[in-house]
Amino acid sequence: MKILKNASLLFLFMALNIHSIQAQTKGTSQISMGYGAFSIYEYASMFFEDIESKGIASLNYKYAVKDRFMVGAAISYEALTGHTNDVLVAFGAEDTEREFTNITFAVETDYRYVSKPSFQMYSGIGVAYFTSDQYDTNLSFQINALGFRVGKKLAAYAELGFGYKGMAQLGASYQF
Repeated sequence: MKILKNASLLFLFMALNIHSIQAQTKGTSQISMGYGAFSIYEYASMFFEDIESKGIASLNYKYAVKDRFMVGAAISYEALTGHTNDVLVAFGAEDTEREFTNITFAVETDYRYVSKPSFQMYSGIGVAYFTSDQYDTNLSFQINALGFRVGKKLAAYAELGFGYKGMAQLGASYQF
């Protein structure tokens, strides 16, 4: 009976501590590089121009200020081509083509719902300032509805959301 009691206590102790084994413990840093598609900028002018993006390249740094909760900064670059919207051309507007770029500087945060050493699932938000010769308003946002990170220190990630990084982003990250 004493062996059963000790085994039960050991099992309970281990079960309570398994939850605390997290990849996103306080003090963890993460650097990531990604490539996204379907940014908010493509949709922002769709009534006036047909915007085509060549994709969004981004570089991020995040730091775990608490277990599972990260804050950081990001910079992204997107090259776009704009054509006057066909509807406006039909009404007599001149068909023009312009090429422009957006460089975005952002502050971001995310929360890891699942934070295992080899698998993480998270959501996050970001607020950004961007420079562009196309837009007068220079504030933007990113909502990552769902993100996945697979791997230990070096890992691949995928994010689905809406904003300056696009609706879908794939990349690699390194945690230390």
